Amino acid sequence: MRSHSALSTLASTVAAIVILVLAIGGYFLLSQGGPASTTQPSSQRSTASTSGVTSGHNPVYYSWQLGRGFLISLPDLLGNYSQMAFSMSTKGLNYSESANETWSYDVVGHPVLNGSVTTEVVSNSTLTAYSNGTRLVDDSVDNVVWMASNGSVVQASENGRIKTGAAIGAPDSLITPVEVGGPFYFAADILSLNATLVSAVNSSSGSIGPTQMALTVYQPTSALAFSPVLFGFGYSVTVETGIAQGTSFYVPVSINIFGPPLLNGFHSTVALTTITLASVTKA
Repeated sequence: MRSHSALSTLASTVAAIVILVLAIGGYFLLSQGGPASTTQPSSQRSTASTSGVTSGHNPVYYSWQLGRGFLISLPDLLGNYSQMAFSMSTKGLNYSESANETWSYDVVGHPVLNGSVTTEVVSNSTLTAYSNGTRLVDDSVDNVVWMASNGSVVQASENGRIKTGAAIGAPDSLITPVEVGGPFYFAADILSLNATLVSAVNSSSGSIGPTQMALTVYQPTSALAFSPVLFGFGYSVTVETGIAQGTSFYVPVSINIFGPPLLNGFHSTVALTTITLASVTKA
């Protein structure tokens, strides 16, 4: 997990930016939402759409098992996708403060460690934040995880520091796209709302690089605007998920959030957050 303890001495505007990046994910842990978004899926993909999709309660949230104390199935994720990278942009609409973050992982091999075959995963995240055009935060984390077939982490390296045994901690804090505040958590917290509040509105097929995917867009229903959901008023959210042909695991493809940040010290009255799946490779 990214540590921001070294930023404690920065000015209050810097703290506000860092809180924006980390805390907005926490809002979704409280099942925030809002009226239907008009933001379109990323234009970088070629798609053929068929609107009018209906569903009960979407299967994506349950396949990830995120939030409420559950972890994602890392063997399932890595067994279906050997590489993926995400980018996130958060900015206030007065453009005085903004933050950019990336998450990625890459399966690089299957070395034998302590007599057992492991899956070696290199993971990286970056964070930069700006206030009035000045870069005030520039942080990066580089992890390597050696994981057994059952999903347990045999050994880990966090920014060059080797850890084994109990010192490793939870694997979701080492493979950055699935850490708290990462894209899987953002999407799962929105999709955890019941079907009367969030529903599938569009399906399509397209490609992210060479990887062909079946895509589904989820948006809030009008009922959410009148529901007593924490942070549910004044927000607009859209989540697009995808599943690559020949795989059995959904991934977030794009997430768009528009609404008041509700952060003490953040200058903008509203903020826009966009998360995009930049690349993905089937295992």
